[in-house]
Amino acid sequence: MTTALHNGPWFINGYFLSTRQWEPDFVAGKAKQIHIAIWVRLPQLPTEFYDGLILRKIGNSIGKLLKIDACTSSTLRDRYARLCVKLPLNQPVQQCILIGSHLQQLVYEGINFLCKNGGYLGHTVTSCTVTSPKLTICKILSPKNKLQVTTEEIAESADPA
Repeated sequence: MTTALHNGPWFINGYFLSTRQWEPDFVAGKAKQIHIAIWVRLPQLPTEFYDGLILRKIGNSIGKLLKIDACTSSTLRDRYARLCVKLPLNQPVQQCILIGSHLQQLVYEGINFLCKNGGYLGHTVTSCTVTSPKLTICKILSPKNKLQVTTEEIAESADPA
């Protein structure tokens, strides 16, 4: 039981399952959710970034990386990479990230509950309590928070040996 509770989150038949410790008087409909697992697409990600280490760095710069899509990490990759990340609901989502000198757009799947007013997940504009909108079309991370992917890592990912 301890393993099931603490080693998650889990994916069962492709669906995200989160567990938490039982609480007295627990009512599922009233439970506060502070994080969400969401799939993020990276459209037209340059080929040199399709490497396990680099994809993990990208995922962890967006949120807590939970999973890399099997098609993304294999030779079946198509027009985008796909990562599942855990994000806090009380912070705006990033619209893009800077990977080295490449500005990468982020597309969140199933975001019918993304507030267009503040860029927050978990509610819509009609129920928004954010007083000053913070959503920008594309957020460029400061140099301090910039995702560092070195040319050596890119070269290593291109080297099949």
